[in-house]
Amino acid sequence: MRDTTPLVMKEKNNQHTICVTDVCKSFGTKSVLNGVNFTIHAGEITALLGHNGAGKTTLLRIILGLVDIDNGEVSVFGENPLSSGERIRKDCGVLCEDTGLYESLTVYDNLKFFAEIYGCPKQEYEEQIDILLERFDILETKYQIIKNFSMGMKKKVAIIRTILHNPKIVLLDEPVNSLDPVSILTLHD
Repeated sequence: MRDTTPLVMKEKNNQHTICVTDVCKSFGTKSVLNGVNFTIHAGEITALLGHNGAGKTTLLRIILGLVDIDNGEVSVFGENPLSSGERIRKDCGVLCEDTGLYESLTVYDNLKFFAEIYGCPKQEYEEQIDILLERFDILETKYQIIKNFSMGMKKKVAIIRTILHNPKIVLLDEPVNSLDPVSILTLHD
């Protein structure tokens, strides 16, 4: 099983961005990951493929330092995600199955909120929001409340939120679910 994650970059000291070695993880008696190995280098795009329950989401959570492993080693930017998780997560853009948007807010307010959490300068995120909304063909929704959007529209906003702060690593869990074919091509671009 070739398990990996999307878009990554390499640190200046030439270390692998993500390195997973013999990782095992069980929940109770159920083995979810059994000896997973891979290395991802800067600029590589990689995908985790597997059936439901194969451990893809668990592996993403391990890389982010949110779940401990039973055996093996994981390093991100040469650091252990458990002990350096907060620092690692600042350099990651993450799209989970749940969009994680505040549905009572507008598209703009959601994106502004997350950009400020990541410490993006206002002038930078203001420009990026418009560029990305235009790219995903939803600029006209900028000041609309998300609550009544379709799942595809919510997914587009969540993807924009994921990449808005120009992260070094982008981890996408089920990124094309609910997207129309044109939006899938935009995401690939």
